[in-house]
Amino acid sequence: MRNLSLNDYKKYENFDFRYPGSIQPHGVLLVIDIKTFTIIQVSENTKRFLGVKPKTLLGKPLTYLMYLKQIKNIKNILENNNYFVDIIKLKKKKYDTQFKGIFHRVQDSIIGELKTFKLNDNNKNIDYYKLFQDAIINTGKTNDLKKLSAKITEEIRKITKFDRVLIYRFENDGSGVVIAENKREDIESYLGLHYPYYDIPNPARQFFSKKLLRMIPNIHDEPIPILPRKHPLKKKKLDLQNAFLRSIAPCHIEYLKNMGVTASFNISLLKENKLWGLIACHHYSPKYVIYEIRKICELLGEIFSLKLMYEEEKSFRQYRQTIKEIKKRIKEELSKNKNKHDFIDNIIQKNGDSFLKLISARGIAICLDNKIYVKGNTPKKSKLKH
Repeated sequence: MRNLSLNDYKKYENFDFRYPGSIQPHGVLLVIDIKTFTIIQVSENTKRFLGVKPKTLLGKPLTYLMYLKQIKNIKNILENNNYFVDIIKLKKKKYDTQFKGIFHRVQDSIIGELKTFKLNDNNKNIDYYKLFQDAIINTGKTNDLKKLSAKITEEIRKITKFDRVLIYRFENDGSGVVIAENKREDIESYLGLHYPYYDIPNPARQFFSKKLLRMIPNIHDEPIPILPRKHPLKKKKLDLQNAFLRSIAPCHIEYLKNMGVTASFNISLLKENKLWGLIACHHYSPKYVIYEIRKICELLGEIFSLKLMYEEEKSFRQYRQTIKEIKKRIKEELSKNKNKHDFIDNIIQKNGDSFLKLISARGIAICLDNKIYVKGNTPKKSKLKH
């Protein structure tokens, strides 16, 4: 895999995640004035999805597209909530076509995102509750951080059917490491790989800490501009940070191309409202994740965050206890051995295995007064002297 250069990522840092000015093409976007329920902005692909040219829709009341009963329902719910999902039947489409509609409030307006939803969709036979329940039960059978991480990737892959699912954890220095993976057998493994801090720039991390999911069904799709580009009432670009259709930074698209990935789906893992890591799903052909599966993954992401944080904290407590016990044994050996060489020899022979486990090493060597003490898998002493 070829990573992008640091200079490329400086461009990524400057990408405005809130105001990209475009959406991904697998749905259509409407912006509605919350006071008049007039359509004031649209994505340029309305003709494809709605059968109406974008300029025809601008300035029209929402009743031009939707039935009054649906509009009242949207209005009533959004008065008390910032988010609303429903099945939408439009006046301008044939009887057998419906839309999954996602609505939220921003800049004194309502953003509506519509995606075709067919009545004969095969997904209607999926037992979503059982998928969710099985994932919770199966990941609850382990109390080890490493095993839990591996089980989580396995369960998410069962649900999403992606070619690869991995857990990417952020280290204290901002870099990242792949701590778990479940994948097709015929593709290379990323398990254990480390990445520099600029692999996921700060704007992206801030976005992931607020938006728990991000989906890219096809990196080869061209973004769809929004008309007009600026919000007509606010006279500035439309805030799309909470829009699921929001277009993706060109630099990230290039990054996925370098990996050979065609579709991706990310689930944020948070610790005390800060980004701890990501569950990253990769597919090597176009892949769309339906709303119901996305919601299951969002809920599982929140639950898995708590599980992972708990197991990490437990592992850290065990680590501290191990250090405490080793320090105690060292003090005991020191009190028994006045000769420093006898002391080092006793320590490394009696506690060498604990040292190795503590630092995740296969061998350890201590050099004192030109004398070398070894434990485990190490080079020959003659080579260590050099």
